[in-house]
Amino acid sequence: MKSMNKVFAVVEAILWYTFFYFFLYCVKNEVNLFMSAFILVALVYGATISCPWFRSTDAWKRMLEE
Repeated sequence: MKSMNKVFAVVEAILWYTFFYFFLYCVKNEVNLFMSAFILVALVYGATISCPWFRSTDAWKRMLEE
């Protein structure tokens, strides 16, 4: 595994942890629904894009070429 992939794996783990922590916080407390949904979607997108497995797929490489 390349060192950059290790960095992305750590970033992905942090983002998923933050997602689940914030999700449980939103379930327990009364929060602004629209802002919380925006933050949760941003965390999911960030975690998915930082995933080393996702970044090594052919679809990702084709997307970067275009």
